[in-house]
Amino acid sequence: MILILLLSLANSISITIEGKETIKCFYQYVNSGNELNGAYVISGEKDQNVLTTLKDPNGKIIYTSPIRSREGKFDFKAENDSKYKLCFQSADATTKSISFEMYSQDGLQEENFATQDEVAPLRSSFRKVSRSLDTVYRNIQFYERRERTHRDLTETTCDRVLFSGIIKMVVLALISLSQIWMMRSLFNSKRAVAV
Repeated sequence: MILILLLSLANSISITIEGKETIKCFYQYVNSGNELNGAYVISGEKDQNVLTTLKDPNGKIIYTSPIRSREGKFDFKAENDSKYKLCFQSADATTKSISFEMYSQDGLQEENFATQDEVAPLRSSFRKVSRSLDTVYRNIQFYERRERTHRDLTETTCDRVLFSGIIKMVVLALISLSQIWMMRSLFNSKRAVAV
């Protein structure tokens, strides 16, 4: 199945290829003397089984992907005003996702670039954002130190409470044993006096 898209300045597209020998093609019109640039990335199971080709209007192959590659870039100068075809062909039946972009140099004219006056407010805004991010970073560091200090204090307090509890139990056990010993000795001494 051939999909026809006329791409203008710069378009990033993501497609899915399913099935063996599935072909999906895209067209880009380029004026003569202008460059056509593009890049693609293939992902999914067996992502190295996709053949990528770029052809001129006469069917001549301008670019072919390297064997067993998952990504690539191409750029060339158009000789004629015409449509160039980028095709992706699956060599197996597994599903793959392809993200790519194609753009022509003719869309990148100087009038599309920002002037110094347009950039100045952006710089000012970026400085403010940078200062704000620095403040946020410092606050995060402060809270992390505070949390670490509080955690250490809590662990120390828990250890002291446990140690204090153990000492109290030992003291209570000693007092109970001493009371039992005193009561036994008192009854033993009374028994000895009564005889």
